Amino acid sequence: MKKTFNFNNCPIIAIGDSITKGSNGHEVLSSNYPKWLAYYLHANVDNAGENGATITGTREIDMPQKIRSINWRNYQLAICFYGTNDYGHSKASIEDVSLTLANNINIICQANPDVKIIGILPTTRYDDYKNASDVFCKGGYTFNDLLDALKLTYQVLNIDVLDWRVWNPNLINNHNYQNKLNDCHLHPNGQTYQEIAINIANYLRNTIK
Repeated sequence: MKKTFNFNNCPIIAIGDSITKGSNGHEVLSSNYPKWLAYYLHANVDNAGENGATITGTREIDMPQKIRSINWRNYQLAICFYGTNDYGHSKASIEDVSLTLANNINIICQANPDVKIIGILPTTRYDDYKNASDVFCKGGYTFNDLLDALKLTYQVLNIDVLDWRVWNPNLINNHNYQNKLNDCHLHPNGQTYQEIAINIANYLRNTIK
């Protein structure tokens, strides 16, 4: 019989952008979601988030370069939480974003075929106090288009993905975002980071067997 996944002292790495790093839009909080996640799962969670990181970029902080700096054999579980900066700052097409994500995931799997990868879709964002869900970005797609494309990419690779629109659509919405997001734009406040960690912990417990 297959054993249930044991999170106790499990070596986990969280990769992503400022939402993983723990920025509130002004400073990086010590009580970020990976820290809370370690608390709720009784696991060891390394935070490899980078402010401003994208899936498609060429800087050291961006996903293609970041994943090459990590020894993946040190981890049993990797949480991938990227995408909002590709929407907000990149001119790359949605096809390029999806293809680059797939290539990056394959590189991780080649480095450690046994690592379990979980995808986390970006949380709802507000640009100029407007929900970005149906707003077109520089790359020619809406935020919802991005979420759909990232989700499909993970699913094609047989990777479980947390879609906030399904898992907890009220985590950040039009009625609460000014209280949940410290900058009323993108970055959560301390309490919301704790909520994000609780949700991710519950998702992991329900998904990984």
